[in-house]
Amino acid sequence: MLNESKNIIKRLKESQRIKTDSELANKLDITSSTISAWKSRNSIDIILIAEKFPNVSIDWLIKGGVENQNKSTDAFSDLKSELKEIMESCPSNKPATELNQLKLMGMVLVVAEVSAKMADLIQDRVDSEIIKLWNK
Repeated sequence: MLNESKNIIKRLKESQRIKTDSELANKLDITSSTISAWKSRNSIDIILIAEKFPNVSIDWLIKGGVENQNKSTDAFSDLKSELKEIMESCPSNKPATELNQLKLMGMVLVVAEVSAKMADLIQDRVDSEIIKLWNK
């Protein structure tokens, strides 16, 4: 089984130009032993990382790849670009109410996407806490 936590930590350190686990621990306000535990247990507090490094794409941290690690390349930007294309392709002679409906639909899509991602993050955090309690 691959240790994804090690890869996530490595990508995070590279993206922030952090050289050591100690330095990363300081930035996360945790101990170095917590980082070591994440690596050895292959589990990580992704919510904490998202809170402390809001400009890093969690999707990129988890999946890796060649794409940029900034949030500007994640699904939200893709969705906004798609909505912009839809809006620009609408004829200017459409009544304002139809354009407003399209804008509203786009906003609903963005809210739904954000809600789904937040629900996943919250569920991951709850699962992590349950596992911690179970292991005590």
